Parts: sequence; structure tokens; C-alpha cells
Amino acid sequence: MSSASTEEALSHLNKIKPLGAWSAEIKGGTVRLLRRRVPTTDNFFLDLHYDPTSGCVVGILSKPNIGRAQGQVIVDKDGQPTAGSKVQIVVCSSYDPNKKSLNSSTPTNASSRSPDAPLFPTLSEEDNKKLLLYGLYAVVVATILKMLLQSLFMISLLLLPCVYLYAIQTCPAENSFDAKKELRRVLRGHHLPENHEAKPKSWLDKTIARVGAAVTTELATGLGYEISMMVRFVCC
Repeated sequence: MSSASTEEALSHLNKIKPLGAWSAEIKGGTVRLLRRRVPTTDNFFLDLHYDPTSGCVVGILSKPNIGRAQGQVIVDKDGQPTAGSKVQIVVCSSYDPNKKSLNSSTPTNASSRSPDAPLFPTLSEEDNKKLLLYGLYAVVVATILKMLLQSLFMISLLLLPCVYLYAIQTCPAENSFDAKKELRRVLRGHHLPENHEAKPKSWLDKTIARVGAAVTTELATGLGYEISMMVRFVCC
């Protein structure tokens, strides 16, 4: 059975680091600290003790002498094991090996925690409320996103026929397009901006450009017609 000092040290560790799953391994009257069932030190101690002066958990190395006992720091004040770092020896004046255990009816075993107990401590009621609240937030956000996506899909289905009808109504008829006329406009620079250097400015320039565009258009369309007739004659 673990001592009152060991139980106090475990209680302190579970309070500041509840996810550490702290326990004590007892062997032949000695004890060492476990964290998630892994020993924090290779050696055993006479007892474990929480030193309120330094805020550390120490392993007692010697019996008290004049109210003082030597201890090795195994967990610092922040709840971090000191394994692998330089060994630190402290003098504990608050250690009392005769302190009565508050849980004296607990049967002796190799660990102060039951083997069937969960590896991690049970979440508190407040933590459960927070988890439920976060889960509710996630469900609400997912529902809103789903509704928005469905709404956008429905809107797109409704707008598609409207866009199609608008395009049909506004699109000019095919017979309204005069290829020669549009070609002449392009050749004489009708669509060029006013400040463009190639756009005719004076009346003479506009007349020359109009005549040149008309001649070029007739030659191009006439040549194309002749070529098409020749191709049709050869093929026939």
C-alpha cells in the first residue's frame, strides 16, 4: 500500500497534469513514479513526496534526520519529468514518513492505480460540456454550408433557362449579318478608336479608305467565289 506522502504527490501531479496518468510502482518497500505506465526513473526511492517549497515532486533518498530528508527531483514544478537532465538533490523539511494515509483501506498492489483503470483519466463534466458545445457548433456550421450549397444549386437551375431565353432574344438573326459590309468596315478602319494612328482623319483619307476597302472586298469575295466554283467543277 502506498504511503500518504506518495498519495499526496500523485494527487498533486494529477491535478496539474491530469493527462499524465500518474501512478506509483511499489516493490519491496520502495517506490518509483510512473507516467502512463512508464517509469520516470530507473531507480526506486524510499518514498515519493511533494515539496511545497520548490513545487517539485521528489523521490526520498534517506530517512529524515532532524526533521530533514534528502530527495531527488523527479518532476519539476511545471509537471515535467526531469529524466535525462542533471540530477538535482534537495533537502525536504516537510517530509513526514509517519503521516497517516487517507486511503488506508486500499489493498496493496504494484501500482496505486487499478490495472483495469483507463490509461487516461476521465474527462470532467465541464470538459464534456465543452466537447458537446464544440460538436454542436460543428453540426450547425455543416448544416448551414449544406443549405447554402443547395440554395446556390437551385438558383443556378432557375437562372439557366432565363439566360438561355435572354440569349435567344438578344442574339441577331443570321440573315442580318452582311459579310461584305462588315469586311469593308474593318478594312476602312471603322471600328478603330479615334486616336488610333491608322484611322482616317480627313475627308480625303476616309474616301480613299472606303474605295480601297470596297475594291479589296470585291476582289476577295470574287476570288473566293471563283475558287469555290473551280473546286466544285474539278470535283464533279
